[in-house]
Amino acid sequence: MRHDGFRGGQDGRGGRGTVRLLASGSLPVRLAAVAACLVAAGAGAITVASHLVTRSYLMQRAEQQLSSYTGLLTSRPFSVFPGSRTAPGTSGLDGTGQAFSIEVRASGGLVLINAGPAVPPAGGGSWLTIAEPIHYQAHHIPFVYGAEDNSFSVTGTTSPGLAGTLRVGLDLASIGQAVDRLTIICLVVSGIAALLVAGAAAAVTRVLLRPVTRIAQTADAVAAGDLSARIPLRRAHGDIGRLARSLNRTLSQAEHALSAAARAEAAARDSSERMRRAVAGTASNLRKPVSVLAGLAQYYRERGGTGHDDPDGLMWQVSQQASRMELLVDDLRLR
Repeated sequence: MRHDGFRGGQDGRGGRGTVRLLASGSLPVRLAAVAACLVAAGAGAITVASHLVTRSYLMQRAEQQLSSYTGLLTSRPFSVFPGSRTAPGTSGLDGTGQAFSIEVRASGGLVLINAGPAVPPAGGGSWLTIAEPIHYQAHHIPFVYGAEDNSFSVTGTTSPGLAGTLRVGLDLASIGQAVDRLTIICLVVSGIAALLVAGAAAAVTRVLLRPVTRIAQTADAVAAGDLSARIPLRRAHGDIGRLARSLNRTLSQAEHALSAAARAEAAARDSSERMRRAVAGTASNLRKPVSVLAGLAQYYRERGGTGHDDPDGLMWQVSQQASRMELLVDDLRLR
């Protein structure tokens, strides 16, 4: 018959701060948090496995010790004296600090005598117990009077004596303490390891992301208007190096295109200004012949004819002014 009252376990909860940290923050911080979470999860799994395996191993060893000790007691006669604080035959048997206890019970279940720590009823608490049928004989202790005036000789069932039950128990408190210490140590080591891994991940991530950071800084400079900004290529290798070179070529082409557009715009502005000045000059030059022609026409309307002593000279003057206007208009057209 076996009763196991040992209890163990652990409870892990994730904090909202970790979720907020993963949802917002720089990439190195996120990667460090993810690495720490992965290490913590792995360490938690290892801690649980270590807890279960260690507990199982120590429990098996305790069962073997209890069975061995019980077999030792039932294989040869032994005596139990009242008030004994140690179970008989335990010297050199229990090297782990575990405490054995025995009880001799009558056939009706009455406890006749016990040795060692008191075992809770039905093996409660953190005790393993084994019950074996035995024969016992009571012996009066001379010069002792009272409830504890008898010692008992316990033998196997093949020897003469009264029928009874030998109940042997083993305290598992030391096993629980050992497993708890191991669990605490694993948790502390896991926490330290998670912090170290998070710090290392953040540092390594910053080093690996330096080219990307330089690309982002160059992009910010270009967006601010510095078209001559370029990505440094001294330590840019692999895919990042190829990306940096491609972006530099793109920036160079964009700078050249924008420069050409700026030059074309400046040339267009100069051409427009020259055209404006030419039109203004031509208009100014056209005013004189136009005013002459207008005066002749006005004179003609007022006189009812040419009224001029030399009509050929007047027509020649009109022709000259018309030719001059034609030349000005041609010059303006050619510009």
